Amino acid sequence: MSRPRVLFVGRRRGALLAAARLDVEVMLLDDAGRPERAAGAHAGAKVDFADLEGCVAAAERLTRTQPVDAVVAVVERAVLPAAAIREALGVVGPSVEDALPWRDKMAMKHAIEDAGIPCARSVPVEAGTDPAALVSALGLPMVLKPRASSGSRGTVVARDLAQVSAALQDGWMAESFVRGMELSVESFVVEGQPRWVNVTDYLLPGWANVVPAAHGSRIENAVRALNEEAIAALGVEDGITHLEAFVIDDGETVEVVFGELAQRPPGGYLMELIARAWGFDPWLALLCIALGRPVSFPETAARSAGVWFLHPGEGEVLGVEGLDEARNVPGVIAVDCALEVGQRISRRDGTGQHKGRVLAVTDDHASSARALREAMACLRVKTRAVA
Repeated sequence: MSRPRVLFVGRRRGALLAAARLDVEVMLLDDAGRPERAAGAHAGAKVDFADLEGCVAAAERLTRTQPVDAVVAVVERAVLPAAAIREALGVVGPSVEDALPWRDKMAMKHAIEDAGIPCARSVPVEAGTDPAALVSALGLPMVLKPRASSGSRGTVVARDLAQVSAALQDGWMAESFVRGMELSVESFVVEGQPRWVNVTDYLLPGWANVVPAAHGSRIENAVRALNEEAIAALGVEDGITHLEAFVIDDGETVEVVFGELAQRPPGGYLMELIARAWGFDPWLALLCIALGRPVSFPETAARSAGVWFLHPGEGEVLGVEGLDEARNVPGVIAVDCALEVGQRISRRDGTGQHKGRVLAVTDDHASSARALREAMACLRVKTRAVA
């Protein structure tokens, strides 16, 4: 019996390690570095994910004598290329038409609105869009962002007309601002049904996550219900999803508002937190689903795991103190810091940009949150502005 072959579109270390554990032969397409030299890849090629035809051509060259059993996108920008490659190679999985709403946020919002799911009002931004008309339609503050991005990259929260005018870009979208508690939901979906669901607490949105959340059954049940509706509305059949949502709780009723849904592994260190908290390898589960293999999931999390990302903001680093103090906080298992004196740091434009992290693993959510906050209070990074 021959070894199964998988084509990964995009590179994530966890995916390559899981393939090695399953003894799966890996082909790799990526838009950075030397994919053919990536640890765990048997063959690879560098591509431009914006060039679908080029991605398909590269995949056809790689698989001409070695057909693959699955094509898996492991990063957001690889979702459409992976779909185009599946169509060209005749591999089972989402087509380009299926995947478009997962990549184009306006198409996604239209599908969600058509299903009657609560979501922020949104308007496409084009050349000549009148900022005053946007403010009249959506109010202030207002969210402006690219229609295809991840990790809040490029997102602007405009609080007055001048900021709206400055942020307008052709091809972007504008949304009404939702005042609520932000969180995410990760799901493994098999044959259209969520088989495993985790709710993540955004302890500090964009900076700190704790898995699983501890918001109580009222909120969690409402969040899970919206998650299931969104998965159905966007036609997800198999794989992993990452939903971002907002919860508005007035003490009597709970309203959950849809933010975005991605069908690819989440960032924010969530795959690693899931593994530590729930006691299974989510990368392995994703690969098994892609290959049509059975997979089982734990019913409850065994522990709590959290992360807080480090980034001092734009400027030159003058000093870093408190690393050993932070590492000695009970519950903290790692403090990684790539900051060095004299280093020039660029502005943080998305949640994927950071210069280190604090990782905590404890028996419960409250202990993990406390450990992260205490460790961050120990850290002192001095910077100065650079012209």
